[in-house]
Amino acid sequence: METRKEKKQRKFKISRIILIIIVLGIVFIIYKYQNVINTILSPKSFTNTQSKYVTSTSYKINGTLYFLKGGNLWSIHGNSNKKITNINNMSDLAISKNGKNIEYTVVHTNYSNLHQMNINGTGGIKITNWINPHIGNEVWSATPTFSPNGLYIAYLTNLRKIFTGIPRASLGIWMIKTNRVYPSYYGETELTIPTKYTGGDAGVTWPNQNFLLYTEYIYTTNIAQPDSQIMLYDFATNTSYPVTPISSEAIEPRLSPNEKYLAFVGRRHNNDSYLYVMNFNLAQILQNTETSKFLNYKNTLKLVNTGINAQPTWSPNSKSIAFINLVNNSFDIAIKNIKNNKFGKIHYLTQNSNIDSTSKMFWF
Repeated sequence: METRKEKKQRKFKISRIILIIIVLGIVFIIYKYQNVINTILSPKSFTNTQSKYVTSTSYKINGTLYFLKGGNLWSIHGNSNKKITNINNMSDLAISKNGKNIEYTVVHTNYSNLHQMNINGTGGIKITNWINPHIGNEVWSATPTFSPNGLYIAYLTNLRKIFTGIPRASLGIWMIKTNRVYPSYYGETELTIPTKYTGGDAGVTWPNQNFLLYTEYIYTTNIAQPDSQIMLYDFATNTSYPVTPISSEAIEPRLSPNEKYLAFVGRRHNNDSYLYVMNFNLAQILQNTETSKFLNYKNTLKLVNTGINAQPTWSPNSKSIAFINLVNNSFDIAIKNIKNNKFGKIHYLTQNSNIDSTSKMFWF
């Protein structure tokens, strides 16, 4: 028969086993539902953790789409995403036409520089070095773009201040060789002289070896807010031609790979930014036909998407357009396909991912 002491020992053992089971259960619950617990105890901490990831949807794309998020390079192939860099300070993404090199900007307190690396995130080098005390601070580099042959980079800079002595010179388009190593300054070639006091040009892209596309800001009737239009810089004549009228408020031009369609964002007075596409006719632009009558703009302009949109880019076959769209307080990647000259329904490639909407995307 069991003694009182033995009963006490047996009850103690059972209590220990139950306690161990309870502790293990609590540990399991904490491990499995830690995100929910973090949300309850510290919503801000949970948000910061989640922002490190890209949430892809089930929609698959052909090829690979490159973009920036949180100051890093990411890619999506099919519907699987990959984080390529971990440097946290990239902006103004540019990728060479062969898909092997990337150019980007690193912004500091009162200056910014161009950097270059391989597409896999290795071999990083600095292209400009504006911290040099001989040239002064507040020299900016922004929005680089590779030439189609990969030998040159066009980018925005206020380097003109060095030559003119104007301390607040606006950003203009300059060109340098890709194999240049700082600090051999002033090897740049100035391509455009921006309108004074507007902040300068923007959104430069180099789709064809013979011309650049960019956004020009100019004051018309509203001295508080400059208007904008898409311009084409012709290397043969060193001349810029308007592609869209000033009334278009057009920014962020991207030409389709087959050079038939021009996508751009049109600013709206209600602070929205609509996505548009128009036919692109180089001959009419260079002959000033487009400048005087804007026939392509008037007759072929199509509204692709309303709301707040940014950074359109084309699929390699020119049959789809990707862009960044604000939905549910998050900037995410949206895609529309083209069939029979009409844009289909919107598909989202990411969800609640807060993509960097100020940097271009590239589709290979």
